Amino acid sequence: MLYDCDSCPGYCCGYPIIETSKKDIRRLARHFKISEAEAKEKFTEQENNRVRKMQHRSDKKLNTTVCVMLNQKTRQCSIYHARPDICRAHPGDRCEWYDRQQFESIAAGKKVIRLKEYPWTIDGDHPLYTAKKMPQLLEEYVKTTTKK
Repeated sequence: MLYDCDSCPGYCCGYPIIETSKKDIRRLARHFKISEAEAKEKFTEQENNRVRKMQHRSDKKLNTTVCVMLNQKTRQCSIYHARPDICRAHPGDRCEWYDRQQFESIAAGKKVIRLKEYPWTIDGDHPLYTAKKMPQLLEEYVKTTTKK
């Protein structure tokens, strides 16, 4: 496993759209021993005419909204064995929380250990990764990762 999710505050649970399929809703219904219609109504909401997503609630730790299934004390999924397929596939080969931790370390002048061999992609919503700062951060990243 490339990432240690134990130190993460549930960052991926704060993605605005945690898509759910009919299969995911069936899994939720079985987990809670309720009908599919009840599970759909109780735990998901329509995002647009094509996408259903998990409902969200406010979260002070991430200062945003998070999936209703995130246990806000333990920062773990309360329905781990019944979680949606999109959650089962995450992080795949990218973990945005890990990337942010790496970039913050680089920005603070700390040495980082890479888990990947290829450059990161960056979402632009984090204040440390503004367009003005990115050239400097990327230059530091290259220096750090090319030293042997």
